[in-house]
Amino acid sequence: MKIFLLRHAAYSGNDADPVLSNEGERMASAMASKIARLVGSYNTTIWTSPAKRASQTADIIAMRLGIQEVVKHDKLWSDNEHRHDFEWLREKLASHKSTEPLIIISHLEYVRSFFNQNEAGYGEGVVVETSDGIVHSIIPFR
Repeated sequence: MKIFLLRHAAYSGNDADPVLSNEGERMASAMASKIARLVGSYNTTIWTSPAKRASQTADIIAMRLGIQEVVKHDKLWSDNEHRHDFEWLREKLASHKSTEPLIIISHLEYVRSFFNQNEAGYGEGVVVETSDGIVHSIIPFR
């Protein structure tokens, strides 16, 4: 199974829940094209933070891949209340038995801390290859 753990694309505005900028929309489209080449015709699931910038990134990817439903998980939001919900994600992934690709759109802390990546720019992340609950490789996705 491939898991794409991605940081949302670039956003604009200073409010608590900003939306994607024009550049962010282009980034999300570029990510969608890259992912489409990697997942082919497999059924793919998307989980996202409910933050507008993450949800919009997920919606652009979903549209490109023809995915009808995007699942929002509050614990993927990297606000002060959920900043340390990494264990929740580990448990969700351990119980996720599908062999089909999974795309997770979240925030910097998940990419950087969950998989010990030092940096992740907007629209960047990692691809995790697993089988039988064992991580075989983590590849930067840019």
